[in-house]
Amino acid sequence: MGINFLHHVFAVSLHRGCDSIYKVATINITPIAPTMIDSSLFGCNSIVYNGITYTASTIKRDTTKSVGGCDSLYKVATIIVSSYSTIPAIVKTGNTTFCLNDSLVLTDAATGNFQWLRNGTAIKNATTARYVVRAAGTYKLKVTNTTGCATTSADSVVAVVNQMAQPTISLVNDILISSSATTYQWYQSNLLIPGT
Repeated sequence: MGINFLHHVFAVSLHRGCDSIYKVATINITPIAPTMIDSSLFGCNSIVYNGITYTASTIKRDTTKSVGGCDSLYKVATIIVSSYSTIPAIVKTGNTTFCLNDSLVLTDAATGNFQWLRNGTAIKNATTARYVVRAAGTYKLKVTNTTGCATTSADSVVAVVNQMAQPTISLVNDILISSSATTYQWYQSNLLIPGT
């Protein structure tokens, strides 16, 4: 606490023996009463504090003058910088170009919360490490770690779905003729006819 000596009067005797007021002094003693504000700041990959960008966790201490002009610890800021250290790497099982009703399987070995993206948009309920692609598009994976920092796969998978036209068959002079195709395989009553 502060101690104040206000208007204390000190007297001295003059050469004729009369008391006379010599000096009036006001003495103020200001105690050091630090004000401490403790705060934690969190950021992914980097954080800006007091105009400075931090890319690693640290503790910053700011000091300021008290009312009485004494240095006093004013603020302690715990800066926590987190990042996602592993960028997802998509593994493909199957061909990226496939026929209608076929598929391509995408997986990733990362840990965290998963979200698969198609053409930059989150796919509903695609939140596991494995995703089966059945539609054409550009696929990426976004993974979020336990501290809330997210990263997206650097590579993307472009899936192409070949949608062949359904063949047509016509009967000409007791001969079955198919529409144009690259290869042919004839069936009778859903059974493959060898050599055709």
